[in-house]
Amino acid sequence: FLAVLSHDLRAPLSSVMNSGEALLHPHLELAQVKEMGTRVVRSANLMRTMVEDLADYTRSQLGKGLRLSRQHVDLADTCAWSIEVASSTYPRTEFSLTTEGDLNGYFDGIRMHRLLTNLLLNAAQHGAKNQPVTMLAKGSADEFTIEVNNQGPAIPEEAQGRIFRPLVQLHPDDAGSKPPTSMGLGLFIACEVARAHGGGIRVHSSDAECVFRRS
Repeated sequence: FLAVLSHDLRAPLSSVMNSGEALLHPHLELAQVKEMGTRVVRSANLMRTMVEDLADYTRSQLGKGLRLSRQHVDLADTCAWSIEVASSTYPRTEFSLTTEGDLNGYFDGIRMHRLLTNLLLNAAQHGAKNQPVTMLAKGSADEFTIEVNNQGPAIPEEAQGRIFRPLVQLHPDDAGSKPPTSMGLGLFIACEVARAHGGGIRVHSSDAECVFRRS
């Protein structure tokens, strides 16, 4: 776990350091400054997600659970915010959002953003590189449903029950992917946030579905 954590943090940290050194050059053009700034933001978002996931994992292991600060939230805005962050982290992946019905409810907006961002980042990491990641958010009279689909390699049924456990990484043969370098906390944290809101997450091969009942 510590080896994976250090590996994952090294790449975005190096990107921040290299961009910072480049910004000190006295003759940079405006387009270059913008490019360097984009790299810094992208890398910082990635490191922040790792640190926040690690903090929530520690809290869950200490038996403290996740503390929610509920307020009125429009999930359509939260979904759009999550896609913005995911796009900055994976700029070569196409993300799309479709919304249906009333998506206003009482949630912890920050944690819901974490849940949705983690699902999008996971989809982008493991999905087919030439296919978009789609998000569909629907609000009905009884519940909210959010679906994320990545058109990635199929996850065997026997492996689908393991991916939401902490520190679990599928073997490459399980999903036809490259050897994992993720901490294995993103989906666990997403599941914990869903449970804290009285909802849940289901996985269907290459897509994930979150369901929350209206309170």
